[in-house]
Formats: sequence, C-alpha cells, structure tokens
Amino acid sequence: MSDMSDSLKTASAGDSPAAARLTSLLLPLFVVFLSVAAYCNTLSMNFVNWDDHKLVLDNSYIRGLTPENLRRIWTKPVLETYLPLRVTSYAVDYRLWGLDPKGFHLTNVILHAVCALLVFSIVARLVGSLVPAFFAGALFAVHPVHTEAVAWVSGRKDVLSTALFLLAYLLYVRSIAPGARRLPLILASLAFFMLSGLAKAMVVTLPLLVILTDCLFCEGVAAGRWKRLLPVWVAYFAAAALVTAIAVRFAASAGAIRPYHFGGPAKTAVFMTWTVLYYVKTMLFPYALSARYPYGDTGDFGVSNALVYASPVVLLVVLAASLWLFARARAGRKTPAPLSLKLSAFGVWWFFLTLLPVMNFVSINVLVADRYLYLPSAGFLVAVAAVLWFLWREGVPAEHARVPRVAAAVLCALFVASDGVKTCARNEVWRNSISLWRSVVREFPESRKARLQLASAYADASKPDYEKALAEVDAALRLSPDSGEPYLVRGKILSKMGRSEEAAADFDRARQLGLPGRADMYDTYLSESAALESAGKFDAAAASLHKAVSVDPSRPQAYNNLGHLAQFRGNAAAETLYRKALAADDRFAPAWYNLGVLAAQKRDFPAAVGYYMKALEADPSFAEAMVNLAVIYLDTGRLAAALPLLETAVRVRPALLPAHVSLARAYALAGDYDAARKELQAALAIEPGNRMVKDLLEKFNAMTKGGH
Repeated sequence: MSDMSDSLKTASAGDSPAAARLTSLLLPLFVVFLSVAAYCNTLSMNFVNWDDHKLVLDNSYIRGLTPENLRRIWTKPVLETYLPLRVTSYAVDYRLWGLDPKGFHLTNVILHAVCALLVFSIVARLVGSLVPAFFAGALFAVHPVHTEAVAWVSGRKDVLSTALFLLAYLLYVRSIAPGARRLPLILASLAFFMLSGLAKAMVVTLPLLVILTDCLFCEGVAAGRWKRLLPVWVAYFAAAALVTAIAVRFAASAGAIRPYHFGGPAKTAVFMTWTVLYYVKTMLFPYALSARYPYGDTGDFGVSNALVYASPVVLLVVLAASLWLFARARAGRKTPAPLSLKLSAFGVWWFFLTLLPVMNFVSINVLVADRYLYLPSAGFLVAVAAVLWFLWREGVPAEHARVPRVAAAVLCALFVASDGVKTCARNEVWRNSISLWRSVVREFPESRKARLQLASAYADASKPDYEKALAEVDAALRLSPDSGEPYLVRGKILSKMGRSEEAAADFDRARQLGLPGRADMYDTYLSESAALESAGKFDAAAASLHKAVSVDPSRPQAYNNLGHLAQFRGNAAAETLYRKALAADDRFAPAWYNLGVLAAQKRDFPAAVGYYMKALEADPSFAEAMVNLAVIYLDTGRLAAALPLLETAVRVRPALLPAHVSLARAYALAGDYDAARKELQAALAIEPGNRMVKDLLEKFNAMTKGGH
C-alpha cells in the first residue's frame, strides 16, 4: 500500500513537487465545496413532522449540556433508544442555535462534507492515487440518494455514524501501511468504531470491510499472514457484537423489532432480494425517490409478484459476478491485478456487505429507505470511480492517454453536474412538512400513512388548511376503512377546529377499530380529554385521562393534565398528580412549571422560584417559566435577574404576549422608556383588540409625555 507521497506521483507524474502539493490540496477542497454546494439550500428549510418533533423540538434531553444531563444521556435510553452520540449532537446544536432549524441543518451538511472528504482520503490511501479518490469523493458529495440523510434533521444518525465509521476505517487503512504505528492506530480505529455504533447500529459491518481490505490490498493473507491478523479481526468482531447487542436490546423495547412482514421470514427474505436490486437501480438511476416507501404496510408486496419472485435468481447472478470480480482482483501473485480492478471489487463488496444490517434478518419496521443507502453508497460510488479510473488508463503516461483521460474526466463531470442538479431539486421536498408528504403522496397515492401525515401537516401549519386536511383523511379512509388511524388523525383535526363532540366520537371509533400500539391508544385518550375539556366537560375529560394512565402509567402527560384539571377546579390533589408526572419523568418541564404556579398561588415564592428553575433546567426554552420567574424577581426588586430572562423569553417566543408586557415593565423600571413603549406596541400587535394592553400603553404614554 502506497503512502500519500506516492499518490502525488501517480496523480501528477511530470508535475513539479509544488504543483503536486497544490493538486493534493485543491482536489479535497473541491470535494468539500461540492458537498456544501449540493446541500446549501437545506439551510433555509424547516423541521418536519416526521421524528423532528420527537427528537428535537419536544426532546427535553437536548436542552442542556450540564454534567447531569450528559450523564443521563449516556447512561440511560432516551426516547426508548440508546443512541447517546446522536442525542449529544442535538444538544450541542441546541446550545449553539436554540431551536433555529438552520443550525441543525448546517451540522448535517458539515457532517456530509466530512464523509465525502473521508471517502476521498480512503481511496487515496488504498490505491495511492488522487484521481480515483477525487472521482469517488465528488460522486459521493452530490448523489441524490443522500438527500434524506442530509436534508432531514432526524437523519443525523446516518451522517454522524457514517462519518465515524469512515474515520475508523481510514485509521485501519493507515495502520496497515508500511512503517505505521499499528497498535495505536488500531486502538483509535476501534474507539471511533464504537462511537459510530452509539449513533447508529448499521455500522456493525466494519469488521467485514477490514477483512475485505486485508484480502484485496495486503500481501500474504492467503500464505498465512491471516494468523497474525486474526487477533485484530477478533477485536473488531467483539466491538461489533457489543454494538449489535445494545441495538437489539433497545430496538426490542422500543417496538422497532416486529413480526416478519408478509406473514413470515421466507416471503420477507424473497422481498429483500428485490430490495437489494432496487437499491442497485436507485444508485444507477436515482429517480422516483421517496421519503417513505409503503412496502410492508399491507400483506402484499406492493410491486409485481413476478419481479419479486424472479429477484433471488437475478441477485444470485449479480453476486456470482461480484465473486468472479473479487477472484480476479485476488488472482495473480506474479502479475498482480490492476489496482482499478481491486478497487472496483472492493467497492462492490463494500456495497453488499454494508447493506446486511437492513436486510431484515431481524425483522424491523422499515423495509426500504433511501437513508439506508448512505453508508453502502460509498462503496458503490468507489466502484464507479474505479471504472472511471480504468478509462483514465491507470499507469499509462499522460501523453499516451489523453483521449481516454479527457473522456473519463468529462464522464465524471457529467455525473457530478447531473446528480448535483437532481440533489438540489430533491432537497426542496424537505423544505417543510407539507412539501415532504405531498411528494410521498405523489409517488404513492395509495399510501394511507403518507396521506395522514399530509393531513396533519395541513392542520398544524402556521395557517391551517383544515379543508385540505380533512380531504386527505377522507382519502385515507377510502383506502383503509377498517383502520383506526384515520379516525385518530381526524379527531385531532376536529378538536383543533373546535368540533369537540365529533372529535370525541372519532377517538372512540379509532379505539374500537384498533390502533398499532399503546402509544397511539394513549394518544387518543389525551386528545379526547383535550377536546372534552375545551367543551367544558371536565368530568368526562378527567375520565379519559384516567384511561390514558391505565393504558401506560409510565408516561407523565396524563398525570400532568389531570393535575391541571384538578388545579383549575380548586382540587388539592393537583400537587400529588404533578409529582406523579415527575415520578414518571423527572425532566417533564410542564409539571415543574405547574408546581411553580401552584406555589405562587399560595404565595410561597421561594418554592415557586425553585420549581420554575427546575422547569428551565429541563427545558431552557420554556418561555412561560421564564416570564413567571422574572415576574417574581421584579416583584422582589431583582431587576438585574429579571431582564435577561424576559429578553430571552421574547426571543424564544415572539408571540407570547405576557413576555412583552413584563419586559415593558422591566424596561420602565430600568428607565428605558423607549424600549418599554416598543414592547407594549409589540404586545398590541400580537393582540390588537386586547383592552388591557391598550390601557397600559395609553397610561404609559400619558405618564412619559415629554420624556418623563
């Protein structure tokens, strides 16, 4: 295996050393540029209603980088999964950006650029040439199949785990170079491998890639050197076994492992052979991509039975050809195989091996997903780069290979330009929840789940379109009249529209027909209670919340809502219920906040301060808690402590009227009357008909007339 200095000679034979060094700097920089250019339009995109709320917007565990919070993230599962590195990365984003989606998207783009750069570095190290390294890095940077992993904030685990996987693998490649400090590099590689598994378990195939590398690029494995490599291989497999054990344990508890699709493992296995071929097609022709594929939603395949049942035979032929390619790359000790042949065999088997974790040997919820190709695609594109390098005429002096080199460069440029345009266009699908689910419905109009997600997106938009939302639910009901899910979604929409009785009837119908899991059943009771409460039916609302508790007593929301009902009705049980919510989840900020409100009502202000601070510790963006805490500070003469809280509250929740009113009071106490007036005007802009704010502004203007 050649060192990078050799790569400069290979890439730029005949160039001066200075020109070679410049080339070795500019090519990877251009790969980074392509990565950023392909995804820069994602920086203006929003969160979407597919996991982003759960993982980011509603996730209290990302709201602080305190030692206590980090200890909780790294020692216990969060949201029923143990992926502490992913959660920590979101916490860092939150620390830097708050809940501004631009910052979260920026991190994904940076991680993608790092992945492309690592692909470049790996190929350069393996074959000692910058030419195929650039081809591979550039193709990886812009391929449209990566959009889901990069443009989706919740795709973080794919870009993060792949970056660490590639780094771990690059360190191993460096360790087998002549003269390398092998042990420290392998230990560092194992450490990054373990870290990658704490972002996503799909990386467990690294040991297979290590063996593949030793077989193709290291001399003497067949002659007995493998005995010296065996301890290293065992170490990688041990690390992979640990990552797998953690993943399976928490996937089972989270409900991600399910009975086999299509009635059993045999039909699932047949379908997965079609899936592999579909992935090959997608890499070659990245059209008709979808954020969600409905395969497995029903009992049939969802594609032609003839295609599915022919797939095992076709895949066997493809794998046989891949084995032949591997054998050719390994053959010939006296006359070694061309490096382009070795690289192509390596890339092809990288692709197939890294797909193994999502082949449903252990049945998982999702059968097909673009994000599953993020790591395998690197291998596929390395193989494509090897073909381009072969056209480049590896090892032939430049003066004898000008035409093929121009042809290879032009082909690569066409691929990069075409894929780059497709990627930028594909990114726009992820701009918001409505554009996302419109695209899925366009590809799969008979997908019930996509239509229900689109209905929720219409109803939850800043300007809700309830007519379109209900139309999508009706379409979902026509597709699956015996499913409870459409009634659950319609009940939530009707509740938002104030049609409480109709909403309650839909929630009841959803339960009668059945829902996928107890989380959905719990959700129906919560939503039903909210609808009943808004209609003034407090006893019925409380009854629904008690039923929610009976469905899942480990969740805090129903206890908290029961406490809120009790508090509203003057029931002394409110405090006990809030504490039950905290016993279920001690980071449930609304319960701490409600305890603070209770304490303030009892004029126990020191206790109220403590509760509000607990709420803010759990959720630093809890604007209502900031305002209430600041009001206590103002009432007790602590203006300096109140001002930053109120300024933060206004920044976090610009539409929160009490924040502006309280900030106006604080500015007035500080003598900044212009700022106080602006805050009252901002409050009036939020609610132009608010009589209290109008009166305050009039009195304030009268008091400060003439600058006094």
